[in-house]
Amino acid sequence: MFKSNLMAALRSLKKQKVFALINIIGLAVGMAGFTLFAHMAGVKLNADKFHKNADRIYGVVQVLQNENQEDIHTAFVPAPMAGALLAEFPEIEKAVRVMPAGRMIVRHENDSFYENAALFADPDFLTLFSFKMSAGNPETALAQPNSIVLSEAAAVKYFGEEDPVGQVLTIARKINVTVTGVTKNVPRTSSLRFDFLVSIGTASSLSAKMMDDDWKLNRHATFLLLPKGWDKSRLEAKLPRFRDKFLGDSPEAAKAIYLFPFLDFRLKARHISSILGSSHPTGIIIMFSIGILLLFIVCINFINLSTSRYMHRIREIGIRKVIGARRSQLVKQFLGESLLLSFLALPLAVILYELIHPIFAAYMGDFSLITFTSQVSNSIWNYPFLIQYLLVAAILAGLFSGIYPALYLSAFQPVQVLKGSLKTGKRKRRGSKIMIVFQFTLSIIFIVAASLLKNQFGHFFNADLGYNRDRIAVLPIVGEAGSKLNILRAEISRNPDVTLITAAAGLPIVWESPQPALSPEKTEEEAVTVQAYGVDYDFAEALDIQILSGRSFSRAQGDKNGFIISETAAERLQWEDPIGQTLKVGERSGTVIAVAKDFLFADIGFSIPPAVLYLEPENLNFMLIKFSSMDRFPALEEFIKEKWQGIMPDLPLSCRTLDEYFNRFFKLVNKFSGFLNIIGITAVLFSCLGLLGLSSYLVERRTKEIGIRKILGASLGNVTWQVIREFIILVAIANVIALGLVQLGWIKVLQTGLLFITNISFATYFYAIFLSLITAVLAVTSQTWKAVRRNPVDSLRFE
Repeated sequence: MFKSNLMAALRSLKKQKVFALINIIGLAVGMAGFTLFAHMAGVKLNADKFHKNADRIYGVVQVLQNENQEDIHTAFVPAPMAGALLAEFPEIEKAVRVMPAGRMIVRHENDSFYENAALFADPDFLTLFSFKMSAGNPETALAQPNSIVLSEAAAVKYFGEEDPVGQVLTIARKINVTVTGVTKNVPRTSSLRFDFLVSIGTASSLSAKMMDDDWKLNRHATFLLLPKGWDKSRLEAKLPRFRDKFLGDSPEAAKAIYLFPFLDFRLKARHISSILGSSHPTGIIIMFSIGILLLFIVCINFINLSTSRYMHRIREIGIRKVIGARRSQLVKQFLGESLLLSFLALPLAVILYELIHPIFAAYMGDFSLITFTSQVSNSIWNYPFLIQYLLVAAILAGLFSGIYPALYLSAFQPVQVLKGSLKTGKRKRRGSKIMIVFQFTLSIIFIVAASLLKNQFGHFFNADLGYNRDRIAVLPIVGEAGSKLNILRAEISRNPDVTLITAAAGLPIVWESPQPALSPEKTEEEAVTVQAYGVDYDFAEALDIQILSGRSFSRAQGDKNGFIISETAAERLQWEDPIGQTLKVGERSGTVIAVAKDFLFADIGFSIPPAVLYLEPENLNFMLIKFSSMDRFPALEEFIKEKWQGIMPDLPLSCRTLDEYFNRFFKLVNKFSGFLNIIGITAVLFSCLGLLGLSSYLVERRTKEIGIRKILGASLGNVTWQVIREFIILVAIANVIALGLVQLGWIKVLQTGLLFITNISFATYFYAIFLSLITAVLAVTSQTWKAVRRNPVDSLRFE
C-alpha cells in the first residue's frame, strides 16, 4: 500500500511540475527561515547539554544580605570553599574553581591586545567540562602554574599557522605563560565563554589579593561533580553545618549555601549573580514564534495552492470512491503527497540555510561592546538539535499543509462528482478566504512591526538624552594607564583641536550604578534608589549636561564631597530647594551643589531614573576628550596614539568616538528591524502565491460567466474588476485586522511607561497597506487577464 501511494504521489507531482516546484521552493524558504530563528532560540534552550556530565554538575550558590537586609544570591564564593567541600564530603567527585580574569593585556613579541574573554581555572576544568581539544592533554594542560590554554581562534590570532603549544605569551605585562593546549572554538550553546584559560595558580602571581586561603573574598565560581544517581538534597542537608564551621556568624558571611543545577543556569538563574551567561525564556518564545509564524504563512500558501490543484482531480476522487476507496485511504493519499513535497523541500531548506546563515551573521555583526572571537559557525552540522527541529518542522508542515485539502476533498460524494453537479460556491470557499485573510494579516504585522522598530531606533538615536555625545573621543583607562592618567591628560591637552578633557568610572551609554540615597532625616527604609555616577571635573561641561541651579564641580571650590543631582532625583527626594542639602549616597556623604536637567546613561526607552554625579578620582576607567570637529578626528587619533606610545609603549590603545560606542550598542535593534522587514516582504510575496493558486481556480470556475459578461457588453476593465474585487476585499480585511492588532499592542506598550515612544505614523500604515494591496492585485490580475482576453465563444464552450 505504501509503495502504491508513493507511486501515485510521484505520478501526480510529475503531471504538475510547476505546482510542485512552487510548493517545494516555498516550503524550503519557510523551513530555512524557521531554522534561522530556531537556531537563535535553540542555542539557549539546549545550553550546555553538550557536556558529558552536565546533569551531574552543580554550581555552589551563597545567599548574602545587602545593606537593606535583602537577600542576594551569588554563585561567586571564597576561593578555599572548593577544597573544603572536597575534604568534608567524600561523595563529591570533583570541585572546580573558575574566576573571570577581567580585562587582561596579552602580548606576543611586538603585538599586544586587550582581551576580555579570559578565565582562571583549576586543573580539572577540562575534564569536568567537555570542551574538545585540538592540541594538548586535558588532564594536564592546566596542572602547572603559568600555563595557558587557547581557543583555536585565539591561537590563530597570536600565532597564525605556527604550532602554539610550547610558545610563550605575556599576560598583564609581567607574567610569562606557556601555551599547553588548544581547545576547539566554544560552541554558542556554552554558557562558559572564553578565548583563554589560565591556570588558577597564576592568579596569585598577578595580585596579592587573590589568595587561596581568603574566606572573605567572593570571586570564584565553584562547580561540583556529584556521583550518578546522587540526590543533591542529601548533600544540601549537610551544608548548614559546613557554613557554620567555615564561615561563622559574621555579618558579611553567607546566610545559606545551596547547589544549583548547571543546566538550569541559562534560563532559570536570572536571580543569581554568576559567571555563566543567562537568557530570558521570553526571548526563546519570541524567536520560535517568529520562525513558526513564517513557516505557518508558507503552509497556508501550500494549502491554497493544493486546494486549487486538487479540484482538477475531482473526477479521480469520484472514481476512486466508486471502485471502493474509503475516505481514510484518500486522506492518506493526499497527506502522503503533502509529506512527500515537504521532504523533497528538506534538502533545499538545508542548502538555503547554509547560504543564508553566514550572510545573516555578517549583516548582524558584532553588536556587543565586549569582543568574543571564539565561536563555532552557525552551520546546521555543528548543532544537532537543528536537524531534529528541521525534521519535526518538515513533518508538521507536511501534515498541516495537507490536512485541510485532504479532509475537504475526500468528503465529496461520488454521485455529485460524476454527474458534474458539484457546487463550489462562496460557502465552499470560506475556508480558503479565511486562510488568505489570516496569511496576509501575519505578513502585514511583520512589516509594520519592522517599520516601528526601525522608526523607534531612529527616534532613540536622535532623542534628547540630556547630554551631547558629539565630538567626544573615548579612551579606556585600565591598569597602569589609570596611574598615568594625569600625564596622558597633560600631553593630549597640548593638541589645539582638544577643547576639554574629563574622565568617568563608566561609559555614558550602558552605565548602571544603582545606590540608595537619603537625606539625614530619612530612615534606611525611606531611601530613594538613584543611578550614582563617579566622574571627574569638567564631566558635565564636556557632555553639555545643563545645570539648572547651583554650579558644576570646581577644583578651586574643593568639591570632593559635592553632589550634582538630576531634576527627577530632587523630585523623588522631595526637595523644593536642594542646593546645600546634605545627602548620603551609598556610603558617601556630602552636599548638593547643583541640580541638572535630567539625563539618561542607560535603559534607553524607559522612564528617566533619578541620577547623581559625584567626584571619584580614584576609580576612573574612561578618558573623555572633547574635540573641535569630526573632520579632525583622524588626525587627533594619530596624535593620541603617538602620545600613548611615548608614555605606555607596551599597552594597546583603543580610541573610538562616543557616537561609535552608541551605534555599536544599539545597531542590533536597527539591523534586526531591517531583517524583520525582509521577512515581512517575503511573507507577502508568498501570500500572493496562495492568492495566485486560489484566483487561478476561481477564474477557471467563472470562465463561462466572464464570457457572458463580455457578450453583454462589459469592458475588459469592468470584467477584470469584477473578478479581482473579491480578493482586494480579503486583503483589505487583513489590513484592518493587522493594523488594529498593532494599534492595540502599541497602546499596551505606551502603558508600560516607555520613554521616547511616538505614535505610529501614517507612512508606516500606508507602506503596509500599499505593499500588500499592490502585490495582491498584481498576483490576481496575472490570472484574470488571460481569462478576460479569451474569445467569448471559447469561454462558453469551456467545461
